[in-house]
Amino acid sequence: MAERVLLLVLFQLLTAFQISWTFVEVTVEFDRIDVIFSAIGDFSKLRVTKFNRTTPVLNGTFDITIDLDNTLEGGVTKFDRVENEFSAIGNFSTIRVTKFNRTTPVLNGTIEIKIDLDNTVEFGVGCARSALGNNQFNMLPFKLAPMPLCHFFDYYAKDYQHIYANKTNFPQIPPEGLCPIPKDVYWVKNFALDSSVIPSVIPEGYYRCHINMYVISNRTLLLRQAFYGRVRKELTRSKIFQ
Repeated sequence: MAERVLLLVLFQLLTAFQISWTFVEVTVEFDRIDVIFSAIGDFSKLRVTKFNRTTPVLNGTFDITIDLDNTLEGGVTKFDRVENEFSAIGNFSTIRVTKFNRTTPVLNGTIEIKIDLDNTVEFGVGCARSALGNNQFNMLPFKLAPMPLCHFFDYYAKDYQHIYANKTNFPQIPPEGLCPIPKDVYWVKNFALDSSVIPSVIPEGYYRCHINMYVISNRTLLLRQAFYGRVRKELTRSKIFQ
């Protein structure tokens, strides 16, 4: 009963007096802009400045260096450099990463293999990732497992050798396999990483992949090379926007 009386009194007060409502004004202002990463141009000149004593504004220019259309995320993989850490089988010192054009690094040089290589030699590839490119690399669980060299090329190269066709004189692996890999001077010319063979689940970052080659019988190291590269997400066409 008391609650009903209180509500009745409150209603009478609201109807007897003119009620004035004041809305709070919300002000949104810039503080600063951080350009954390850009793969499409230069955004470094954008700044927050003062238009007057109370109003911060955005000023500057940004340079978009590629055409942007109806696109979505995809992967781009590029070489950074190659380090020839050790070789007891020949000369790998002339292999270099150079620029094919402004945006495409490629592998160039020659490899002199001084001995025939067969299944007495083990060949494998292991990779590590650095998220920030600060040389803090963490080993990845996936790798190309070490196996006898001719078996390795027979298992892997036959499916992917179209990628380096016409980019090297390294022999193509026939259906019946190739063993030994003959000693020779092999050249590599303008070989770029093919992003289409990189699984989409591979995260962005900086990668270091080591090629290791050992004598199987006594674990003597024959070759160790480090290839450095990066994977980044880039814009590629998507049906979502069509």
